[in-house]
Amino acid sequence: MAGNSSSLPRCPSTLALERLLAGEGGEIEAHVRGCTGCQARLSAMEAQGAQYRRTLHAVRARSSFARVDRRWRTRTMLAALLPVAAAAAVVAVVLPQAGSLVPEGGRLATGSRLSARTPSRAAILPPRGGAEAPVRLREISLRGTSVGFGQGTLEAASEERGDGPAGPFTLKHTDVDAQVSGFVARVQVTQEFANPFRERVEAIYVFPLPDNAAVDDLTLVVGDRVIKGLIKRREEARRDYEEAKSQGRRAALLDQERPNLFTQSVANILPGESVRVVIRYVAPLKYDDGTFEFNFPMVVGPRYVPGRGLAGQSQGTGTSPDTDRVLDGSRITPPTLPAGERSGRDIAVRLRVDAGVPIEDLASVSHRLWVDRPTSRDAEIELVADDRVPNKDLIVRWRVAGRELRSALMATRGVGGGYFALMVQPEAAQVHPRVVAKEMVFVIDTSGSMGGYPLAAAKQLMRKALLSMNPDDTFMLIDFADTASSFHSTALPNTQRHVERAIAHLDALPAGGGTNQLSGIRAALDRPGDQARLRTVLFMTDGFIGNEAEILAETQRLLGGARLFSLGVGSSVNHYLLSRLADVGRGFYQYVRPDEEQSEAVERFVRRIAKPLVTDVEIDWGGLAVSEVLPRTVPDLFDHQPLIVIGKYAQPG
Repeated sequence: MAGNSSSLPRCPSTLALERLLAGEGGEIEAHVRGCTGCQARLSAMEAQGAQYRRTLHAVRARSSFARVDRRWRTRTMLAALLPVAAAAAVVAVVLPQAGSLVPEGGRLATGSRLSARTPSRAAILPPRGGAEAPVRLREISLRGTSVGFGQGTLEAASEERGDGPAGPFTLKHTDVDAQVSGFVARVQVTQEFANPFRERVEAIYVFPLPDNAAVDDLTLVVGDRVIKGLIKRREEARRDYEEAKSQGRRAALLDQERPNLFTQSVANILPGESVRVVIRYVAPLKYDDGTFEFNFPMVVGPRYVPGRGLAGQSQGTGTSPDTDRVLDGSRITPPTLPAGERSGRDIAVRLRVDAGVPIEDLASVSHRLWVDRPTSRDAEIELVADDRVPNKDLIVRWRVAGRELRSALMATRGVGGGYFALMVQPEAAQVHPRVVAKEMVFVIDTSGSMGGYPLAAAKQLMRKALLSMNPDDTFMLIDFADTASSFHSTALPNTQRHVERAIAHLDALPAGGGTNQLSGIRAALDRPGDQARLRTVLFMTDGFIGNEAEILAETQRLLGGARLFSLGVGSSVNHYLLSRLADVGRGFYQYVRPDEEQSEAVERFVRRIAKPLVTDVEIDWGGLAVSEVLPRTVPDLFDHQPLIVIGKYAQPG
């Protein structure tokens, strides 16, 4: 009898039953029909789900995920247009004499309309190899709890016992090879893991990407087997993964939990088999005030996950559970290491830059580099393999000699329409900005993750901004952690006494508690406005929370005619959330690192906010049948910050 009992079918896990409820677990349907225990579990899960769907949180979650789904469709345009944007950058840098979209001697005043003419057939570039726009990336596989490219670990769950995590894989080495052309970077990351387990396991891995990166290739080598990742729709990819896993075949499934955070899972890793991951992505460089910036994320920061924990088994093995407000909380909260140092022997980074024009002032503000200059416009860079290197994001910056970006328009045509990239950079001398009276709302994150340098830097910038207000401005000062509070219940006039009291209050704010960012957004935006002044919100945080979709949706709902600017402070911040907040708020995002000079960055930030070059921008597409545009709401135009709009058109005009 004992021998026969081992052959009885094992009841499926809670996660498998959840997939059956979602219509994706057909392989276990026969077992459930004949198992009273599983039927009881399924009935209880259906009742719990029905109860949850009636809650306000569920309604908000469905709305948030619908917005995220629409945003994904526009993000595919970014992947299709990166080569076009690179060409536009070369045209804008190398050929500044080409016609600008801002007429010579003309003026752009508040409420101006930028006119973008339809590209002629001669200006439309055919897609390379007849390629279509990429299908949006959904899932591929390796299941994980790593803390980043530079320090990742795979967390294994036993498939033999099905009793949760079995422990971490050991990261042996990370190799990064990046090539920059114009203002687009193409990056290949290779990571090797040693497998210490004596039974078959499934592993989960979490890794960060730069904001706006588009993954276009992934390869897994498990033992002597090579697995190529294919881009599929989520439901199809999940079915194929479960089928391969149940048949004992190697299977891989990559899922983007957040636009800057991917998880990857691989099933049926046999005892002792090593794992090698090769992932390739493309990403635009950041351009600000004549400086290009390459950013390689090496840390996943700890995320604050609000809400009530959901009953049943969590999807992942992170440090936080799935909640009613962050349904994938267990998959986006890997264990993290404190900021500091790590071994430099287990990571190699190589970067080759082809700027097309002479390069000046190339340096890193974060790490030591070896730099070789074959020509004036090329650079070959390597991370110095010290025994200890900073455990933070790698940033490399450079300027191009004697050139400024100019306006440019590039397009590519395929079957059923095409894609375009529009870059607008008016010269300050051509524009006559007018000073608008503002209701300044300063919002500062005082949660525990902001302790030390981040909070000190945010306070310094806020002091500078308070002292730089125009005479007719009014202001409010709001801080948030677990909840939000304000220095005064209403906006105060800009007088010396009020500002001094506000600075004294600001200096006394301590760090501590969770990051309830939603409370800060609502305190800043959800109240009556001053009709005589433009509400301008300065939002200062590291942004490490899990409910990004909820926060962005609430900001969009409450914004009205206000403007929102975000400032990221710390060694590694949530660039995706902070840049998207600024996009929604029609402002801009700036990141200040602890190892760079703050005064210049603060001065530039405050100056731009005080006098935007152009506000309330609208684009007249003429006869061009534009079907999708990113960003949807065109932001204001600021000095030395080009406006880049990408989109899709149905047919040439």
